[in-house]
Amino acid sequence: MQSNWYDSEQPRTRMRTANSKYPARSCLGFTLIELLVVIAITAILASLLLPALAKATEQGRRIKCGNNQRQLALSWLMYSNDNYDRLPNNGYVNGGGTPANPMWIQGHLNHNRSPADLTNQVLVTDSRYAQFAPYLTSTAVYKCPSDRKTMRAGQYTVPKVRSYSMNWFLGWKAGMGGGRGEPPPAYKRFYKLGEINSPSPGELFVFLDVHPDSICWPFFGVTMQPNFFMFPASYHNRAAAMAFADGHVESKTWRDNRTVRPGQVDWHGHSQPSANNSDVTWLQTHASALK
Repeated sequence: MQSNWYDSEQPRTRMRTANSKYPARSCLGFTLIELLVVIAITAILASLLLPALAKATEQGRRIKCGNNQRQLALSWLMYSNDNYDRLPNNGYVNGGGTPANPMWIQGHLNHNRSPADLTNQVLVTDSRYAQFAPYLTSTAVYKCPSDRKTMRAGQYTVPKVRSYSMNWFLGWKAGMGGGRGEPPPAYKRFYKLGEINSPSPGELFVFLDVHPDSICWPFFGVTMQPNFFMFPASYHNRAAAMAFADGHVESKTWRDNRTVRPGQVDWHGHSQPSANNSDVTWLQTHASALK
C-alpha cells in the first residue's frame, strides 16, 4: 500500500520533537533578547548620526548667515561708491531713532532701556534713519538664522530684529544716545574706503555675528585692552561669520572658552576682563592699527 507524503513525514516530525532537548521554537516573531539587541543597535546608530545631522544643519545656517553678511558688505561698498568714497555712519543712537543723525542702521537693542527698538523694523528699512535702506529692503538680511534668542519687551517675548554689528573704527560718528566709550584715539578711524590700507581691506572686519545678550548699539566695540567691550557670537560650531572690507566673508572659530561661554557677565557694562585671550588679540589686529 502506497503512503502519501503526510503519512511518511509525520512520524519523523514527531520523533524530532520528542527527541529534541529543547522544544521547537515558533518562527513567527522575535524573542525578547533579539528585540533588545535591535533596540540597542538602533540607539547606537542614532547617537552616531544625530550629532552629524545637527552639525550639517548648523552648517546650512552658517552659509545663510554668510550670505546675509555678504549682502551687508556689498551694501557698505555700494554706499561708499555712491557717496564720494565716504563710509556709512556708525556710532551711538537714541532709542527710537532720530532722522537728524542717520547711520548704516539705527536701533538700541539693550532691552532694559529701549524695548521698542527690539522689533522696530523701520530703523533698518526707512532711509530717514538707515543709510542701508536704499540697498536692502528685507529685514531678514540683518538676522542670523541661528540666533533664536528672545527677550522681554513689556508683556511680550520677542526676537531681536538684528544679529550683526559694525566695527566701530569704521565711520565712527557719536550720535545723540551718548554711551560708555569710543574707539581708542591712538588707533586709526576710517572715514573713507580709500583710507583702508593697514590692516588691509582683506584683513579688516566690517560686520560680525554678535552674542545675543551682548548686542545693543549699531557698532561692535574693540577697546584694544585685554577685555571684551562686546562679545562675538559663536553660533556656528564655535565660530562667527564675519564680513571684511574687501567684500569677502569667512567664519572665525574662537579658540578660548571664555569667548564661547562668557559665564556671568554684565553684558552692558562693556568691560569684561579676558587676559591672555587669543581671540581678543585676533579681534584687535583685525579691527584697526596704531596711527
